[in-house]
Amino acid sequence: MDHTRPILTSEEEGTLVNWIITSSRKGFSRCKEDVILCVKEFLILNERPNQFKDNTPGIRWYKAFFQRHPEISTRTSESVTSASSCV
Repeated sequence: MDHTRPILTSEEEGTLVNWIITSSRKGFSRCKEDVILCVKEFLILNERPNQFKDNTPGIRWYKAFFQRHPEISTRTSESVTSASSCV
């Protein structure tokens, strides 16, 4: 299997990018685990052949996905005080 070729089509990756952006705009940022589990579920439902163990993308896929889509970026969450969360 070609490890450099994306598992998802351009359209499927575009849908994933839109989900990440839309969720973030609504205040529900998606973490790495959310993205990986979403792809895993998709691969299971669609019975798509892939090189992932148990249909679960690894960190290399995750990093490559974000490199392919610079319109999204990873962020490190910060601790928020209870006073700040009320604003």
